[in-house]
Amino acid sequence: MTVTIPVELQQYILELAIPPLIQPSLNERVRLCKTFSLVHRAWTPIAQRELREHCGISLDGVLYHEQAAQRSLLAATRGGWAGKRLELRVSGITALNWRTVCASPVEELWLTCVVYRWVSVPHNLPQTVKKLHCAVFELATTSMTDPLYNFPALEYLHLRRPTRHLDCLSMYPFASTLTTLLIDGAELGGSLLGTVRDWQDLPLRVLFFATPNRVLNRQELLALPPTLQHFAYLPGTPAKDDPSAKYDFATPPFLTLPKSLRSMTFVTPQRMSIDHDIARSVLKVAAKNVGARFTVVAEEKHGKRFSAEEWAISVGA
Repeated sequence: MTVTIPVELQQYILELAIPPLIQPSLNERVRLCKTFSLVHRAWTPIAQRELREHCGISLDGVLYHEQAAQRSLLAATRGGWAGKRLELRVSGITALNWRTVCASPVEELWLTCVVYRWVSVPHNLPQTVKKLHCAVFELATTSMTDPLYNFPALEYLHLRRPTRHLDCLSMYPFASTLTTLLIDGAELGGSLLGTVRDWQDLPLRVLFFATPNRVLNRQELLALPPTLQHFAYLPGTPAKDDPSAKYDFATPPFLTLPKSLRSMTFVTPQRMSIDHDIARSVLKVAAKNVGARFTVVAEEKHGKRFSAEEWAISVGA
């Protein structure tokens, strides 16, 4: 007699089989949702629900292409797209009027500039966005040109390479709601210490920090927000004449981490140095002192780079 798994368990397994909502998996996620919806009619509602929550479009400066993008959004809405997640790829000067295209309350947005220069980002995007994955060449310093000022309810911000972030996070309208911040290869302008101290004004619970040419010294680590629960750190490789390259962990006041910290993940760079080893040892002791779990992972393993998005999902962000 053939043993049949209960439908509820099948649907639970199906949800686990669908790839996570991270940038590299979006296309694969759509493909698998389409496949699973055809396997069994009991699977169709789950697969179709996930499929309809995500939509991806491209925008450039050509009016014809912009009108085509508008038609795609309208068609997706009429076809049952719930409007929860949108992947927006911008490759030119665009003046898309979002409100005339779609009234859906988008909650998660992947904003990517395909061409790094001479690109304008729509500044009337839905203010309902709570999770933003941003890979824009440069974020301006005024509310007139910086797309981040569009999102007053933002809870999750992922700044990916090649984003250049120049403004203070506490100046944005989401300063009181942001709980997850992933600085994933993005460049930070101005004073790094000023930027890190700025974090203290945010209710951050999850933080990932990785910039190619920067490290966090003792002062900056002491300035981590008191609400922090999960912290992952990938130190960069600064120039030898950069003052931030000098670790000062051996002199008082000694390093302490927030008492609220539950886990600390140290990502070892591909080119480890003595300073990186010192930082890893000191952070391990500091994490132990506050009762946080300390984990060491490689930046790249078996050809796969450490994913800040996957890490954030693993800690409940």
